[in-house]
Amino acid sequence: MSRLHPFDFAFAELATSRFPAIREEAGGASVDLAAMARLPATQQLLRDVTSPDPADPNPLAVAEYMMSLFVAFRYWHAGQHTVPVDKDSLRRAIAHPVSDEPPVSPEACYIELPVQWFWATIGENHPYEPLEGMFVVRNDSDPQLTVVAVLGLRPDRDGFSQITVSATVADMLAAAATRREPPFGPVMDGGREAGFLSVTSEGELLHLTHLALLSATE
Repeated sequence: MSRLHPFDFAFAELATSRFPAIREEAGGASVDLAAMARLPATQQLLRDVTSPDPADPNPLAVAEYMMSLFVAFRYWHAGQHTVPVDKDSLRRAIAHPVSDEPPVSPEACYIELPVQWFWATIGENHPYEPLEGMFVVRNDSDPQLTVVAVLGLRPDRDGFSQITVSATVADMLAAAATRREPPFGPVMDGGREAGFLSVTSEGELLHLTHLALLSATE
């Protein structure tokens, strides 16, 4: 059975029906988040898929959807480049300190992590879920990186959980200081016995993204 890809699962239809109009309004450029949110085609899409009530009690959900829409559009615009990460290569990367800047080539990609190896939660009182991978977008005009981690992707579920982090390249390099010992040590009951690893903070997520990008270039 082939593995689900979050873009195919959640955005394939939009890539056909909506993304071309967004690209046209953006003039074919690699639009940033703020500029994309202002485009009429984007605003219409948000109205169609979110609550029409201006007093929506959960504006954060709309903001998170906009972020996932942004990285999905940029992934599509850049040619749908997926970076599968080999478990042995990533294990070697975890064992060594890093000093190189993380490569993001082309300007957006999806990092596909080994199946059910890393686990994370979107917040307190939420369950731990397998970390499937991360969309990573880098803008040419500034050093900002956007990382959207995808958790709990299943065919019987409507969508997926996500963790969003925006940071500079310098922030990603500095995130190595957040690593615990042992790195990504499991915090779930039975996690060590099952061979799982845990991502417990935004810093660890940035550090893992950095390591995964480097290990993919081995």
